[in-house]
Amino acid sequence: TLAVRARVLAATAGQNVAEITRSAQFDPNSVPNNRAVAENDQASAAFAPQVSNLNVTKTASNLNPVPGTAFAYTVRVVNSGPDAATNVLVAEALPSGITFVSANATQGTYDAAVGVWTIGSLANSANATLTLNVTYNGPGVVVNTATASADQFDPETTDNAGRIAVPSQIADLRITKTVDNA
Repeated sequence: TLAVRARVLAATAGQNVAEITRSAQFDPNSVPNNRAVAENDQASAAFAPQVSNLNVTKTASNLNPVPGTAFAYTVRVVNSGPDAATNVLVAEALPSGITFVSANATQGTYDAAVGVWTIGSLANSANATLTLNVTYNGPGVVVNTATASADQFDPETTDNAGRIAVPSQIADLRITKTVDNA
């Protein structure tokens, strides 16, 4: 017995064929000179990969916060199918400049320590939403990306990530002092 583990790289169905090409002993059922393959010297297995197209969008409730301001990131994952998606995970690590406060998910759980939202299964046409309540520490632009993955083949990976940049309100203050009679 030979067990082969393989990764699906395309959404199209296919067939894997195994064939005995040589034997040290005489095979009474083989065809001489390899002109054809005897029926019992070849076996095949057909496969039809499951396909789930995950789409991720990300928004922020405040796109111009001042340091110390609380706001929320909202991440939405939609499975455009055609098959159900299993073991759906979203990498959502908060960047430097953002402090985690709390999380609320319509499905699954968010682990702030590792920055992963575990959704589980997502049926065809189903969606799940994660709201992360955070505090902006500033200063500067904070870029945050959420990226989804699943067990099934995804034919369109360019929409598997949602990215948002949150710039802070910055003021460059200057002071000048003069006296009218020195």
